[in-house]
Amino acid sequence: VQRQLELLAELSARIMGANWAMVEALRVGGATDRELAALYRQASDGRRGWMQALAESWDRDGALRPDVDLEGAVDTPWLITAPPRRTFS
Repeated sequence: VQRQLELLAELSARIMGANWAMVEALRVGGATDRELAALYRQASDGRRGWMQALAESWDRDGALRPDVDLEGAVDTPWLITAPPRRTFS
């Protein structure tokens, strides 16, 4: 699990670093454009699907702490790998 989390962090930094401007354009544009909002949602749902698969494998392997349920094991890395919320002045 530790190595998977390290790889997830590395991959997320590379993906978000290289694609941050595009993801942010989808997020901001999605406030007024339904197609952009759908694309942003699709990307977010896809990222959540990766986290779901990881968390399910950790659960099957007994790697989750007793106080962490499957949903929490999905939510935490999903939120951590989300693009930063920035405001522009």
